[in-house]
Amino acid sequence: MKMLGGMGGITQVSPEAAAISDPADAGRVSPMLPHGEVSRLFVSVVGATVERVSVNINVAFSIRELRDERERAGVTALLTDVLESESLSSEVFITFGGDGESLSVTVDSDYPVIFSGFYRWQDPFEAMLTSRVTALVPHAELVFDWEYADED
Repeated sequence: MKMLGGMGGITQVSPEAAAISDPADAGRVSPMLPHGEVSRLFVSVVGATVERVSVNINVAFSIRELRDERERAGVTALLTDVLESESLSSEVFITFGGDGESLSVTVDSDYPVIFSGFYRWQDPFEAMLTSRVTALVPHAELVFDWEYADED
C-alpha cells in the first residue's frame, strides 16, 4: 500500500491505483484504471477525504421582523436550544437589535468556528432552523451570512 498525505490525514491506496498516478500530479490518484473503468477505490478514497475536510466559518445569521418582545423571547429560547443541540452554544453569542415592531435576534461568532463537513451540515441546518422559526413566528425573516474565513 502507498500512503498519501492529505487534509484529512493519511489515506491508503492500493499498489494498482498508486501505479496509475500521474507523477505530475504529485501523489493524486487517477480515477481511471488502464482499461477505462472507474476505480471504486478512488471514489472511496475521495469520499473519505472530503468527509474529513474542515473549514473555518464566521457564523452569522439573523432572525428579523419580530414584532414584540414576546416573539423575540420565543426566538431567543428556540435559538438557545438549537445552538446547544448543534454544539455551537460555546462558539457563538446572541445579540438583540431593532426597535418598535422591527426587532431582531442575531447569532455571531467572535472568531471562525471550525466545521468538519460543513457542506453536508449547512443546508439541513438552515432548513431545520427556518422551519422551526417560521412555525413559531410565521412572518419572521431569516438571513444566513456564513463567511468562509479561509478565503480572506
